[in-house]
Parts: sequence; structure tokens; C-alpha cells
Amino acid sequence: MIARSIQGLGITSVKHRCPGYRPAFEPGDPIKALTWSWFHNDDDPPAQCWFPGHFIRLSGQRAIVRVPAKALALDADGVEFEPNGNGYLKLPLARVAHRDGERADVTPCSWCGGIVALGDPCGRDPNYTPAGKCALESVFSTVAVEKLEAAAREATAQGVKLTRDRP
Repeated sequence: MIARSIQGLGITSVKHRCPGYRPAFEPGDPIKALTWSWFHNDDDPPAQCWFPGHFIRLSGQRAIVRVPAKALALDADGVEFEPNGNGYLKLPLARVAHRDGERADVTPCSWCGGIVALGDPCGRDPNYTPAGKCALESVFSTVAVEKLEAAAREATAQGVKLTRDRP
């Protein structure tokens, strides 16, 4: 239909988006990624294994996925994933497949870029980022408060009297 309507106008290509288009992967989808494992002896080349992870986004024609450190291979016994960096991989779509599992919220923090659901460390600069603006800050402060409360309960159970230095 489009080809007939522009015929004879000298137009050679048209970019359009199909309203029914659905991408193969959505951010946060549980995936399995085919990559090389470093678990091998010196005589054999490294084996390719499927490791569980989550889809982050597309970058051109490649998928950016995150596989957690020490994740066990899905198709080999006892083979752990050893990331070269922080566990993010840029793979061709042919080496990414769906798997059963829970979706993760992969929305990055607007200040530090860390993804809370995947356990990224906070890259927040306390001298630059205003307090309360980093998404990971609240997660880490909540964990710290929980640890302090647990320590206080344990000390109270042992008969130690706790006092505050400041009012």
C-alpha cells in the first residue's frame, strides 16, 4: 500500500514503525546467555555455556545483559560464571534466549547508574550528588539500619545496656 502511494515520487526508502511491533526481549526479562566459561584445562579451549541473567537493553543489533558472578551454567555441572568486569555482557541476539524466571526492575539510578534489583554497587559521589537523590542510597541505608537494629537486639538480649551519645 505504501509502495503504490509513493511510486513515481523519487523516494527510494521509507522509515516507518509498525504499531504492532513487539521487541523480542523487554528490559528485565530473565534470559540465558551463551558465552565462554573460563573453567577448562590447558589442553582444551574454553567451552561455551548457557548462563542465567537478565536482559538490560539493546545496543544497536546487540543485547546488553547482566549475568551475576558465580552463576552456575545451565548446561554444565559445576561451571561458574567469572565476569571480566562487573558482569555486563554485550552479545549478539543469536546468543541470548528466554528462560523461566522472575522479571527484574532494571531501571538505573538517575545519579549513579546502578541497578538496584541486580545488586550493583553505588557509584554515588557524596560530594556531588545531593543526599536522597540516589536510588541506591536508600537501599544501603535501610540495610545499615537493619544491621544496627539487629546488633542492638542481640546486645540487649545479652544484658548490655545501650545509651546514646547524642539526644
